[in-house]
Amino acid sequence: MNAPAELPSKITLGQTLIQGRCLAVRKAKDVFYHLVAMPAADPYSHPSTVEVSASERLAEKDGDFRSLCRVTGYPRQFKQTDRDTGEEKIVRTADVKLQAVV
Repeated sequence: MNAPAELPSKITLGQTLIQGRCLAVRKAKDVFYHLVAMPAADPYSHPSTVEVSASERLAEKDGDFRSLCRVTGYPRQFKQTDRDTGEEKIVRTADVKLQAVV
């Protein structure tokens, strides 16, 4: 396990800091995918869970996770039929990906 990289003093546009508990780690080809549960905002909220990809293993299962990440993603669209009017609309959304800055 490598020591966490020194974080920059300023996070730039398109970056974020992810910190939480590593729920699982899987490897596909040469990429490690870390499933991370972040602390809930308050006692009544569910904790956010995200997946962070990295070129190396950054945490073990049930271990602490902390990494500066680059926010990436791609657009996606699909057709959806309005239940009330029957009109078919195109819904535009995005899939967000987090890549560790190692």
